Amino acid sequence: MDLPVGQLQADRAAFGVPGTVWSTDAISGAITEAEAVTAPETARRMAGHSSSRATQGYVRGDSLETNRRVARARAELRAEKKL
Repeated sequence: MDLPVGQLQADRAAFGVPGTVWSTDAISGAITEAEAVTAPETARRMAGHSSSRATQGYVRGDSLETNRRVARARAELRAEKKL
C-alpha cells in the first residue's frame, strides 16, 4: 500500500525527521532482513513481487548482522557529531 506523499510528510514532521532525510534504502533493507530471517518465498510475498528474481534485485549481499553493525556505527557517528 502506497501512502500519499502528504501523509509521509506529515509523519516525518510528527516524528521530527528533517525534510533533508531521504529513505531510499528502506525497501531494500526490509526485503534483505525479511529474507535473512524467513524463507525467500516469504520475502517475495512481503515485497509483493510476482517473481523471486525481482526480489533478489532488492536483496543486499551483506548479512543481516553486517547491516546491523553498520547501522550501530552510523548511529554512534551521528550522536558524536550531533547530526
